[in-house]
Amino acid sequence: FFGLIVGIPLLVNYFKEKREEREAEERREREKKEKEEETIERIKRYKKLEIDLSKKFQDDLIELGKEKIMVIHSVFQLEMVR
Repeated sequence: FFGLIVGIPLLVNYFKEKREEREAEERREREKKEKEEETIERIKRYKKLEIDLSKKFQDDLIELGKEKIMVIHSVFQLEMVR
């Protein structure tokens, strides 16, 4: 009888500790997964930004090229008039 009085609280404590350990492990795994997902999302955003900037840079170069052609054409026309 005395064994039950001492044994039951020990068993309760044992299972409580095991549950806490399992919950802590699950929490660590969940946090690790969330961090990985955040990193993947950040990489995707950076890649999209990089592509957007690259496209903008190309568009700017095309516009600059068009402006140079217009200037050269205007100068050529002025020379033709003279």
